[in-house]
Amino acid sequence: MKQVNMYLLTTQSGPGKKDGSWGFIVETMVRANGEDKPLTLTWFKQAPGMSANESELTAAVMAFRRIHKECEIVIFTQSRWFFRALSEWLPEWEKHEWKTAKNNPVKHVEKWQELNELMKYHNVRAVYGQKHEYLDYMTRELNRASHEYE
Repeated sequence: MKQVNMYLLTTQSGPGKKDGSWGFIVETMVRANGEDKPLTLTWFKQAPGMSANESELTAAVMAFRRIHKECEIVIFTQSRWFFRALSEWLPEWEKHEWKTAKNNPVKHVEKWQELNELMKYHNVRAVYGQKHEYLDYMTRELNRASHEYE
């Protein structure tokens, strides 16, 4: 099964809705001239009036929409909340009809349901807080996209 690395990042942080941006890089290795080389798909977009959590979730959904064959996916996120949502809460939300542990409706439920459905075709695991080779590049590009608001 082919391995794909998915790198997610947003400029929003903290509580509340803010203008910012989100982005992703989807990477897989391809064989060219006898060598394995990375092939990437990159997308950065403004996120007006979104919370950090909604922005990260949107980036993940958009990235998964671009993967059309079953594969092993490693998601790299800098969001502890998103990591925990994928690793711990998502299966529980689905089991409990999209309610939180406090019996409240899950926020952005339609996006979570779409992501959950998209992930079912893949073997997915998430990695939190790991510095990776694309982090500085993504930070620069997201900051550039965010400054377009000014």
